[in-house]
Parts: sequence; C-alpha cells; structure tokens
Amino acid sequence: MARVKKVNNEIKKRQVLKNQKLERRLGNRKNRERILIVCEGEKTEPLYFKEFAKLLPKSTAQVAEAEKPVIDITGRGMNTLRLVQETITIKNQREDESGIPYTQVWAVFDKDDFPKELYNEAINSALDEGIQCAYSNEAFELWYLLHFNDYEDAAKCHQYAKRLSSALGEKYIKNDPKIYEKLQRLGNEELACSRAKKLCSIAEASKPNMFADHNPSTSVYKLVRILREIIDNS
Repeated sequence: MARVKKVNNEIKKRQVLKNQKLERRLGNRKNRERILIVCEGEKTEPLYFKEFAKLLPKSTAQVAEAEKPVIDITGRGMNTLRLVQETITIKNQREDESGIPYTQVWAVFDKDDFPKELYNEAINSALDEGIQCAYSNEAFELWYLLHFNDYEDAAKCHQYAKRLSSALGEKYIKNDPKIYEKLQRLGNEELACSRAKKLCSIAEASKPNMFADHNPSTSVYKLVRILREIIDNS
C-alpha cells in the first residue's frame, strides 16, 4: 500500500486562510453592482445621473478598484427603439471588453412627440431583452418637477420649463450642470419617488401596459432608488 504523505498543520492553516481570502474577494466581485445607464439625451440625463456616480467611494486600501460598485453612464442622442438597440450593443461590447457582466442595464428615454407605437414597442422590447426602462411621459423634466409638487395633468414639454422656473425661483436652463444640486437643496427626492410611484400605479391600473397613454408618468424613481441603495451600502 502506498504511503499517504502527511501535510504539515502550519501549511494547512495557511492554505485555509488563503482560500478564505480568495472566497471573500470572489464574493465581493460577484456581489458588486455594475450598472449601465444609456440615456436618450446626450447632456440632460447624463449630467443628472453622473452626480450619483460621484458619490461612490474612491479606490483606497479599504475599497479596491476591483471591488468598487460601478455606474457607467452614457448619452447617445437616440430615441425610443433605436436607443434600446444601442443599449444592447453597448452592453455586449463593454462586457466583452471587461469580461464582467453588468448586474443591471437601464435605458432612459422620454415619450416626447414620438408615435405611441414606437414608445410602447421600445419599452416592451427592452423588457424582453432584460433591460429596465427609466421612461418619462412626456419628458425627463417631469421627474424634476415631482421634487416640488404633485402633478397629475397631462402637460406638454414646453410647460415643464415654465413650472420648473417657478419651483426653482430662477429660469430653468436645460442641461444645467447644477440641476442635481438645486434639486437636492430646494426639493425632496424621496417625495419625488413617492409621487412618481403613485403616478405609475394610477396609470397602470387604468391602462395596463399602455405606456404611451400614461401621461403624466415617470419610472425614473425606480433607478434613483437603486442608485441610492448602492451608494448607501458602499
């Protein structure tokens, strides 16, 4: 019978510790949130969401780069269906480059004046591909307005700017790089989430899955709550 080689206890202990450290590292990487946000607008939405990314911890000895949450944000200047298709392309390209899949992928777009069929098809197509939508009917600025008041009337895009100017106490400027800071200082994000959720619930109850008829509505609050949770747990 062949002799069984005994393993030194000290070597065994070191190996156990090594395995435990490896498991922790792999666990952190596995559980690390990697979110891709592809926006219809090239400035308005990216400027807003990039402020969330700035709140993530910097890489330090305690927070390694490989273990840090990732929020990738890009604006494409595309609308509805084209944006969903572009989101799929960007997701696949970046995952191929990094070798690490995203835990969540979001497409951010508005109804604006686009045909109902395209808007509804874009949302349904995204969901079929596992992409979540932060949509607004009619425009992203509805999300800003909900920081200040309830809005239940089907306003048009040009009316949002006037209302925002009144709420901000100054003229609202599209693509304002300081809009996030102003909303945080003057408005209430948690109330905005509650108001947006209420609008979506009312619209869905009356016209299920007919997203183009859900005016006003915005599901941006879902993405914002997820980003807040990631930041708070980082």
